[in-house]
Amino acid sequence: MWGNSAINTDQKAEQYLAETPDELIKGVKDVMTAMKYMQNADVSSVLVAQKNRIAQRLRALDEVEMPRFQKHTLDRASSIEKNWHKWTSRGLANEWDTWMRTRAVKAKAKAVDYIDTWLPRLKTKAEYEWNADLSRLEQRVADGDTLSPEEMELGERLTELISKVVALNAEWERYKPISWTNPF
Repeated sequence: MWGNSAINTDQKAEQYLAETPDELIKGVKDVMTAMKYMQNADVSSVLVAQKNRIAQRLRALDEVEMPRFQKHTLDRASSIEKNWHKWTSRGLANEWDTWMRTRAVKAKAKAVDYIDTWLPRLKTKAEYEWNADLSRLEQRVADGDTLSPEEMELGERLTELISKVVALNAEWERYKPISWTNPF
């Protein structure tokens, strides 16, 4: 969420959806869990404290340490000593604070976008493909056919996948309106 790269590339998420849907379900759940984790008051206060600690160090560097530093170099061609310009404050602590606030906004947007993109795809697959496959198996049983052990296992697997998606979707509908807010 916090980095520049995608949570999962679209290609990887498509592969999970087609081949190993549990991986995509886990990915969506992990992103939601990370948002909830960062919303925890103790975790949020640690995030803020770390941001403030770094801002304090940047402020000290920018306003105290660097102005005291004098850089001299010797121009070898002319043998003349050159003084570098005296450091002037760059507002590094404020830049850091702005960067962290902006990065948190981007992290949340990336997380919400990931869930809002892939959870509906999982839901569609569950509602149409998996439910249809499960209905066909159930109809065969209702017609008096005996399912093979593999077909019985498939039925259990489809039921499990559908249940996971339904539960995950219900939790996202409950959680999204109150999801993680920027602590910075």
